[in-house]
Amino acid sequence: RGPCAQLNNKQTTIAAIRRPQNDFLHCEKHPAGSIMARVATHVGMGTSFPHGFVLRYSPAVSGLPVDSRRPQTTRKCSWVSVPSARPGMLFVQARDRKMNTNLHSNAGSKRTRMRSRPRTVHRRTTQVRAHASVREGEEEDQLPARRFHFRLDHGRNLVVDVQHEAARFLVRFSLVTSPLTRASQFELRLGLYREVMEELSPPDHMPPNCRAHDAFTVSSLMGATPVADGVEHSATVELADDVAPCGLAFQLLHNGQVVAGARAPSPTVMRCPLGYYPGTPQPLGFSFQRRAANFALASRHATHVSLLLEEAGEVLLELELDPARHKTGAVWHVALPTATLNLEGLNYCFRVNGALSRAGGSRFLNTHPVADPYAAVVQFAAGSRRMVGVLPSARDRFDWAGDRPPRIPRPELVMYRLHPGGFTSHSSSPVAAGSASAFAALRQSLHYLDDLGVNAVLLDPVAAHLTASDFLGTLPASFMAPHPGFGTPRELKELVRDLHLLGKELFVSVHLAATAEGTDANPRALSFRGVDAATFYRVREKGHLVEHGGGGCALDHSQQEVRQLVAHALRHWVAEYRVDGFYLHGMPELQQGRAGERLPFPPLLEALALDPLLSGVKMFAADAQPCEARRSPHWGVLGERNTAFRDDVRRFLSGRAGSMRAFAARLTGSGDLLAPGRPPHAALNVLSGPDGLTLADAILSKADFADDEDEPGEERLWCVSSTPLLEDQLPIQHRQVRNALTALLLAGGVPLMEWGDEYGHTRRGAARAASSAETSNFFRWDAVADTPQAAGSRSLLAFTRTLTLLRRRRAQLLCPSDYTGPGEMNFFNEHLHDPDWDDPYSRLIAVNVESSPTGSPCGVYFAFNARPEAVELTLPLPPTGISNWTRITDSSLLPPLDVTEHVLLPGQPYLLNGNSSIVLEARLP
Repeated sequence: RGPCAQLNNKQTTIAAIRRPQNDFLHCEKHPAGSIMARVATHVGMGTSFPHGFVLRYSPAVSGLPVDSRRPQTTRKCSWVSVPSARPGMLFVQARDRKMNTNLHSNAGSKRTRMRSRPRTVHRRTTQVRAHASVREGEEEDQLPARRFHFRLDHGRNLVVDVQHEAARFLVRFSLVTSPLTRASQFELRLGLYREVMEELSPPDHMPPNCRAHDAFTVSSLMGATPVADGVEHSATVELADDVAPCGLAFQLLHNGQVVAGARAPSPTVMRCPLGYYPGTPQPLGFSFQRRAANFALASRHATHVSLLLEEAGEVLLELELDPARHKTGAVWHVALPTATLNLEGLNYCFRVNGALSRAGGSRFLNTHPVADPYAAVVQFAAGSRRMVGVLPSARDRFDWAGDRPPRIPRPELVMYRLHPGGFTSHSSSPVAAGSASAFAALRQSLHYLDDLGVNAVLLDPVAAHLTASDFLGTLPASFMAPHPGFGTPRELKELVRDLHLLGKELFVSVHLAATAEGTDANPRALSFRGVDAATFYRVREKGHLVEHGGGGCALDHSQQEVRQLVAHALRHWVAEYRVDGFYLHGMPELQQGRAGERLPFPPLLEALALDPLLSGVKMFAADAQPCEARRSPHWGVLGERNTAFRDDVRRFLSGRAGSMRAFAARLTGSGDLLAPGRPPHAALNVLSGPDGLTLADAILSKADFADDEDEPGEERLWCVSSTPLLEDQLPIQHRQVRNALTALLLAGGVPLMEWGDEYGHTRRGAARAASSAETSNFFRWDAVADTPQAAGSRSLLAFTRTLTLLRRRRAQLLCPSDYTGPGEMNFFNEHLHDPDWDDPYSRLIAVNVESSPTGSPCGVYFAFNARPEAVELTLPLPPTGISNWTRITDSSLLPPLDVTEHVLLPGQPYLLNGNSSIVLEARLP
């Protein structure tokens, strides 16, 4: 097989197709406008000479042969003239003693064409589209021959041979009996089925509501032929292949009595498939396998499963699966041939039936189709009450153009969290509303992230979810499919590729605790609930599904099906979209056993940590508790969100008594919270959360501060003092925002900034709204615009950018690989003495960190003053080889002096204002 013969405007162009027997088909276009063709044979050692050739040309419309020739003694077929007015097919059939091989070439057209006939796949008038063209050099759309054996109750085998050729199915039934049954009469009764096996239809038409007892309207007497070991009773039935895919049901009658099958699902009715195959149980979901589309669905408690293909909300095919051939263990599977059916871009789903046992947790909806849990692309239909999978098409192929992941070391990460839909949805966004999807608009806004200086972007959940009620995507409807409201898979891949070109990594948030299918009080069967709720969800004693705090049902991670789905989903995001890391939500649930007990080594976490495909992927636990971090399994891979960093930084900067020791531990990397031996970069430091208060809203004046005893621990507000404001100083609220960002970007661990904190985004003291229509959830581009109204927010943005660049420049100093050696932090008070750790009213701490003596000299000095009054600092000597310090930031100064570099001489005192911080850098000129 090779490329089809291509003809252009030249008169002497010759093209060829090679067979394994070294035969060539030559085509030449003559000036008269006709196509001349001939066959040449080159006989080699061990190759039999063809007995003859048949060369025929078929126009695309009539399909009639034009001419045929036999080879001459010169081993060449005579030239055959065929018209070139219309496109058609040129076929060569080589008649060999050993084999019969078909070659075909296009004549009169550069694009190979074949007949385009409708494939009726449903009782309605809708049709699945047949292939209008095939790739050059492919054979005709013929399916391989198949043979089925049916064991009868009297011990004989009924053999059914199904052969597909010339747009028809030839079904031959043969039964060999003893010579004594020569006078016996065998009869066949036939019927077709798709949706329900018990509803059969005759082959010529398919009326609805046709029952089994009157469906066998087509019958055929089997002829008797003597053979060596008895008498062969046979009959051949010819069916047009436009009925496929469907099932052929038949009865065998002996002298008017029905012959039962020994192992058939029904004693009196036997079945064989036409135009589809059993498929394979692995992999789950949709996959291409040997020119066939394979569908596999795991459902432990299902008794009937049907595959549905849809287009524009209309059903094209509903095919019920025979458990005798299409079920292996708990997996239902079927394969449809892609040679005869064009499935590109169609929607697919399943209708799953089973025993409705609420006590056992089953929630089967016999009439409601549900989506494949392993669907790679999904769409919502019927007002988000239904979800269907989308089959891939040729245009979905993506060219990564040599993309390489940046593979940034963890200590050098500076992460920035944003919402894909809210980042460019505000009216002030540079991307016009409705002109691009969320993924495409985010691509056009990458210049802002590049200018900010971050090197990693964390996206809020991008998996499919219900946006109307779940703006943050905390309850996924699918674990592997991108949210259709954000854009197409291609647009997400383009976003990843552009981020990698800028040297930035992409992390995605993944929620693993529950799904968007609601509770028993408000159910919404999208996928898991209708496939097998008793397996996917936790079930209480009386059959009630365990509710999750977010409004969904809790997944049962003790089940193998759930663990396999989660692991496959993460592997899919890495292999298909090349994401660089995950932010995993639902860690407490992942560590629970079947009875809710805490497992010391959860099997799912162990599988994720030791998976070869995920070995180079960074993972952080989003909801690890500080008190549980030391005994949480991590396998050296899983990092933890450091919520204690937020609380201790707030306590110290707001002047709480006895908070200095905990604040110093957060600056060094929270080694007191991590398991022994873990490096500082295993902690992910945060100052605010996506569903809580913003950094600016958390900082209130003393008059606006409510009693913190009524506030949750993770959302304690900042009680700042009412220090008199001087003319050359920033307001204290602005200073505290800068102090918090300084602590975040200079502390050991991986810093994670929330979107908007870099310019002081506010929601007026309210938590993040769940509705997508709330503009407070959107990034304010007018706040970072170069306008007089945005001067204050732009000054904070410049302050943040300065610290971000310093962090990336001195990452090895500020976040070393361990807690000892070069880069170790040294703590002082204002007089360069050791801090008084036991004094509960100590509110000033200074940190000095220097490079290794053998490396290039550099150093960083920073200090925090939580007192309301100013303090005079005694600066340490810079590292050897450097003559002075350079001031990088001072949070108390007015812009742009707060980020204006200023040289400080050794021994020169520095006045640090109240409730402020300072950052100095020692560097070579």
